[in-house]
Amino acid sequence: MAINYSKKMTDKNIIELLKLQQQYKGLENFYNISDKRLSIKICRIDENIVQFDIKFKRVPRISLLNKKITKYILLYVKKFAEETINISLSVKYPRYYPFKPPEWILCKYNDNILNEDISIYYKFIIQAHNEIYSIREQWSPAIFLRMDFLDLFLKITLGIKYTLEKDLL
Repeated sequence: MAINYSKKMTDKNIIELLKLQQQYKGLENFYNISDKRLSIKICRIDENIVQFDIKFKRVPRISLLNKKITKYILLYVKKFAEETINISLSVKYPRYYPFKPPEWILCKYNDNILNEDISIYYKFIIQAHNEIYSIREQWSPAIFLRMDFLDLFLKITLGIKYTLEKDLL
């Protein structure tokens, strides 16, 4: 009985976010993120795992070159000047969800901006997020995936800001 309820609640959360992604043409629109350089995609890996792909893309302005070089060469140069941050997170639902909290995992992090590896920061943020639910017992069945992801995403954006600001120094 508990397993059927768990599957039903897991499906409800995942389907809700997939519908919102389709309805709003992206989760960044649903969450009202105005920065068009940021994109969020969600996909279901299996019946208990969902993956979020967060991508930030920035192309430096090269307005001084606009007057001296053709647009075709500029487009080619922009490909090499593009700065990206890619973060993949997954959330795994336990067998007794919603009575046990889901577990977040950093699947992948890479950027072509910094020479240092700040994936440690993201792992720490995710570990702290998971510990709030499991060790400190702050989990509630009323926390839906869309709210849980938003909470974690707000913490992750601090790492993105750090990467972008560190690059300017």
